[in-house]
Amino acid sequence: MYRIFFVRKVTILTYLVIGVGLFFVFILSGQNFALASANNPCHLAVTLTNGLIIRYNCSPRLDTQTAIDYLQQQPQVQKVSPIQKYHIALEPNDPKYDQQKFYLEQINAPVAWDKTINIGYRPVIAILDSGVDLKNPDLIYNLWFNPWEVPGDKQDNDQNGYVDDQYGWDFVTNTPDPSPKFDTGWTTVAMQHGTIVAGVAAAQGNNAQGVAGVAWSARIMPIRVLNGQGSGDTVTVASGIDYAIQNHADIINLSFVGGVSDP
Repeated sequence: MYRIFFVRKVTILTYLVIGVGLFFVFILSGQNFALASANNPCHLAVTLTNGLIIRYNCSPRLDTQTAIDYLQQQPQVQKVSPIQKYHIALEPNDPKYDQQKFYLEQINAPVAWDKTINIGYRPVIAILDSGVDLKNPDLIYNLWFNPWEVPGDKQDNDQNGYVDDQYGWDFVTNTPDPSPKFDTGWTTVAMQHGTIVAGVAAAQGNNAQGVAGVAWSARIMPIRVLNGQGSGDTVTVASGIDYAIQNHADIINLSFVGGVSDP
């Protein structure tokens, strides 16, 4: 319900709060002007010629542009613009975030998290590497899984050519477990590499443990194409890429080096 008020010879910008409704007093020096109450007015920042900046709340029955146009015609008004909201950028509570801040802030990750943290979109990132620790607490809730595969039944339920590939595939051993493996000559760097890469990409953020990934809500598709020494070849890598495409990965990550050209 709207109530109409008439204001005469009002020369200051103000508003009245009466009951639960916000009643806006429109400024019109020396004239009568009808005004309606509202609960959700527009908000303007008005800079006066004396340098003072004030807040101007207007009724939704008066559109924002009309209010701006009117106010800019007033001799005591220098500038009018819609009020913008500001708040601190989201900073996760992960204990090792301080070790990441430099490079994450270089790409404005905290600002991006503010804008995307609740959008619901969960892109799939295929990590082609030395394997991913499927039990890592920072990754476990961000793992991609194949919903059409029944784990452990030794059947290719979705008929994609891979038996029991619930969480990806190991193209080094040709098995459905894409975790790192202690192959002959394994090294610590190689064993950890894939899990670290997965964490940089999509470790769960703001969960009070470990690190924060760049894309907190992304899902990791683990595809092992490098052995325990950190080595792979054309066959394992090409097969891994084909698997990622076949299973609809949105992004394919290859954090390794090799030949300049490999057709």
